[in-house]
Amino acid sequence: MSYNQILFKKKDYAITTHLRPLKALKHFNENYKKIDLVITDIKMPEMTGIKMIEEMKKVKSELKVIFASGIVSFYPKLKPIIEKPFGMKDFQKLVKKELEK
Repeated sequence: MSYNQILFKKKDYAITTHLRPLKALKHFNENYKKIDLVITDIKMPEMTGIKMIEEMKKVKSELKVIFASGIVSFYPKLKPIIEKPFGMKDFQKLVKKELEK
């Protein structure tokens, strides 16, 4: 279990993690009805987080997303975005805010 899974399990969130966007996309396509929020890095192997989210939104247009990047100024139009490294309290607040929208 990853640190984020442990952290968010305490908050009653069900968490699934994937290290590869193609695996995440496959999982999403098979389980999209159960997924409310996707948190993704922008730069990843195989495809960018932006492209992955575009593909996911073809299946579930109302999908909520949080992007993460080491340099958020490169992506001024992406919202919400959190800059890495980030504090867990700020991250938890952002997740809660997005899920409550």
